[in-house]
Amino acid sequence: MEKKEVMFRFLVLLLMNELLLCMVESKGNIHYYDFLVQEADFTKLCSTKRMLTVNGSFPGPVLRAYRGDAVYVNVHNQGNYNITIHWHGVKQPRNPWSDGPEYITQCPIQLRSNFTYEIIFSTEEGTVWWHAHSDWSRATIHGAIVVLPRQGTSYPFPEPDEEEIVIFSSWFKRDVMEIYNEAIETGGEPQLSDAFTINGQPGDLYPCSNETTHMEQNIFTDDFPDRPPYSYNYTGGNLPSSLSVASQGTKVKVVNYNEAVEIVFQGTNVGGVGDNHPMHLHGYNFYLVGIGLGNFDNETDPKNFNLNDPPYVNTIGVPKNGWAAIRFRATNPGVWFMHCHLEKHITWGMNMVLIVKNGSTAASSILPPPAYMPFC
Repeated sequence: MEKKEVMFRFLVLLLMNELLLCMVESKGNIHYYDFLVQEADFTKLCSTKRMLTVNGSFPGPVLRAYRGDAVYVNVHNQGNYNITIHWHGVKQPRNPWSDGPEYITQCPIQLRSNFTYEIIFSTEEGTVWWHAHSDWSRATIHGAIVVLPRQGTSYPFPEPDEEEIVIFSSWFKRDVMEIYNEAIETGGEPQLSDAFTINGQPGDLYPCSNETTHMEQNIFTDDFPDRPPYSYNYTGGNLPSSLSVASQGTKVKVVNYNEAVEIVFQGTNVGGVGDNHPMHLHGYNFYLVGIGLGNFDNETDPKNFNLNDPPYVNTIGVPKNGWAAIRFRATNPGVWFMHCHLEKHITWGMNMVLIVKNGSTAASSILPPPAYMPFC
């Protein structure tokens, strides 16, 4: 009984906090950007390749706004692949139409066409990022979003003297889509990157590092399981090889508006190579209430949950052969993608969709889709 009362008080405080934040937010300024997706030549690591970029730069352009602003980004696809863009860390209240994951909330922007995204900033402050959310195009299509405090307010810390954006990425000498297609065809481990980059430049120790710097049906069922279909020692050794092959599905999880949600991510040692999984939920920030190694124990581990000052994040690294527990209140209606942020793991099926129903008012209901959504 005491545990339930603590849980109730915690969720009430979260709800009051979100309501107060929404009450003090008002519409800010509007900003407009144009993204031209096109191929461009880059020379690094002693070789030149042609790759997909935004406005011919790697990384792509920086978006800037103030808390509470709205940004419209018109994406013109002049590349060789269909494309979508996701605004990572932006909650997009009631606006999944511009969230970006292909075939989840939109069909991709086809070649020689364009689509305008509406990015609604609410309580975000700080630096987040945008990136492609179609196939593996994110390797070269990404950039930073700087959200400054609302005009007339101060930073939550002493104002910095200068600003420098640092973006860590990877560099592939080969075409990333070729690597992707090979991995799909063979089912094997994809080729690793040839270098790491900082703001698009490989480190000094890399060679030549200083030379340059069909129609899809929208069919799903709402019976995504609450628990894994099989119970076993998830982090043990010598697990059956049959566990390494996932079946494709179109099951989603549907929750009511304002429902309290708890999700436990359990890492496994399938294949004898456990990994750290950066799990990301679109449309939401969430509270990391617990984290640990080994198998999650539903009886003992919740007793040690941090319900006083849990970290408030949009992505969490589930420890190798460990677990992480998150909680949030479902106050953003829409269709939201949840997935591991490693491309190969998305390809292998480490993802699912969460549908949050409308509330009882217009202000708690999903916005209507734009009339100019891309066709499949």
